[in-house]
Amino acid sequence: MDAGIKSIRAAGVAIGLLFFLMSSGCVAPGEGKKAKLGREEGDRIVEALANYHAKYGGYPDQLEALVPDFLKAVPVMDHNNAEQVQFFYIKTSDGQYRLIFKYIGPGTNECNHYPSYPDGSWKCVGAY
Repeated sequence: MDAGIKSIRAAGVAIGLLFFLMSSGCVAPGEGKKAKLGREEGDRIVEALANYHAKYGGYPDQLEALVPDFLKAVPVMDHNNAEQVQFFYIKTSDGQYRLIFKYIGPGTNECNHYPSYPDGSWKCVGAY
């Protein structure tokens, strides 16, 4: 089979796969119900971190330090609840932090927030 036909077949397969993914109802990483819930809870944590920083001049070593003065409770992952998102907090060596939430469906998704992101934004990526 010559290279031209192989190339046309590969393009056809790629277009078919793209069409399938677009028409399958899959939402982009950072979109959909679970991402919305994650951002809402994450925004509460970000606000609590900002208030902690304003009071103490730095960020805590762990999220538990926010309870009860800045946050009612730290989100805990219930592995029996597929609708939940999982949070991770990392205090970075430069005194800042990284807040992450992960969720499944569709695919595996991760959304990140750094205090340096403008307007409290979240950057999300995912894989199917």
